[in-house]
Amino acid sequence: MAQHPQAPWARAAGQGSNLKHSFFYSLLGNLVAPVAGLAIAPILAQGLGDEGRGALGGISSLLLVATALGAFGLPEALTYYAARRASKVSSLLRLVSWILLLSAALLALALYLLGPYLAADHGSWYQQLLLLTALALIPNLLILVPRALVAAQGFWQLQALEQGVFSLVRLLAFLLLWASGQLTVLSAVLVTLLSPLLGALVYLPVLLRIHRQKDLYASQEQSASELLGYGGKVWLGSLSGIVLSRIDQTLMIKLTSLQEQGLYAVAVTLGEIPSVISHAVRNVIFALDARDTTSEEGAQQADRRLAQTARVTTILTFLVSLPIALTAHWWLGPVFGRDFEAALPLVWVLLAAAVVGSAGSVAGAGLSGRGRPGLRSWSMTVGAVFNLAVLLLLTPQIGAMGAALSTLVGNFLAGNLNLVFLRTHFKIPLRSFYGIHREDLQLLKKILTSLIKR
Repeated sequence: MAQHPQAPWARAAGQGSNLKHSFFYSLLGNLVAPVAGLAIAPILAQGLGDEGRGALGGISSLLLVATALGAFGLPEALTYYAARRASKVSSLLRLVSWILLLSAALLALALYLLGPYLAADHGSWYQQLLLLTALALIPNLLILVPRALVAAQGFWQLQALEQGVFSLVRLLAFLLLWASGQLTVLSAVLVTLLSPLLGALVYLPVLLRIHRQKDLYASQEQSASELLGYGGKVWLGSLSGIVLSRIDQTLMIKLTSLQEQGLYAVAVTLGEIPSVISHAVRNVIFALDARDTTSEEGAQQADRRLAQTARVTTILTFLVSLPIALTAHWWLGPVFGRDFEAALPLVWVLLAAAVVGSAGSVAGAGLSGRGRPGLRSWSMTVGAVFNLAVLLLLTPQIGAMGAALSTLVGNFLAGNLNLVFLRTHFKIPLRSFYGIHREDLQLLKKILTSLIKR
């Protein structure tokens, strides 16, 4: 199968750059927000208390769930098709932007109407926070468009810069509010909702360049049905992924107390740190596999790369998780406040969930990059169903620990089903995703050396 030509600046950013370069900037972009989150978490915990922290965690998770619901898998579809044929980029941007705008407006209306029900147990102040969240949906969904485009073209530096600006603005805002005594749940929610918009400004040069070079990027029209068909298959997996990672905090609004939500919010902040590795790798693998699997020779190379990358990702995730798990009992209370010491067992369970799901997360990107996002969606759906079952069964009984266990079960099932589908449909052996090979250690040494030098 012939590979479609890409634009000159796309080649410079994608094919001409090496894998370590792509992984480094993708990792940097995914790492900046959690690192800033670690600095912010003690401020929020001590400034808002467990109830206020729980309320903020619920609102943040609700925004993420609503964003995934309204995206329809279209950002991933944009990345997939833009990586394969640059001549469709202008059409893709236009289609995706209009559909997301309509989707965001409808979701904002739905959230406004659901406000009284969701806030019933917490008062009118919580309903005001829900209204602000509804208004923020439109810009937060539209940010996904340029982010998906730069992923297709390999501009991981821009994604890293976006996350850096967003995280720095967020950190400085919380510091100023805390120092001035103005840190409240309302001000914290406003910062959370608005700070991503400033980070997204870094994408303007790319969009302006496409506008100036219309002849290069507008020679073909993208079929809306094809776009929605691919996006719909991804969408089911995206929703299931949100169920696995965020629906717990959203449903806890109704399932348990704000104190339990506060403990879980802190545990998630720590437990998700190792996941930035698999997220970064997954983003790069998706874009690269979408590009390289258009030819038989490229597909064989991509298969080997996928398996080794999954193994190395698991090793790195474990190496990051271990020191957190072993030392958290010494610093959790002093850093976040003594009320949050009870979050320690939750941290352990969420760290385990990150490790067991890391290889499967990378494998899921391989399925989507090979044009089979529906298979990844099925894996995520099965994991999400079991996640919800455990969540609804255990959380009312044992509080936040039920939510943590549901994440562990869901991650394990979803990740391993991705591996099974790769074996069944693409003949990639299951054993190639497990264990440690000599070449993995060599690659790991190169990666760590490169990261230290950078």
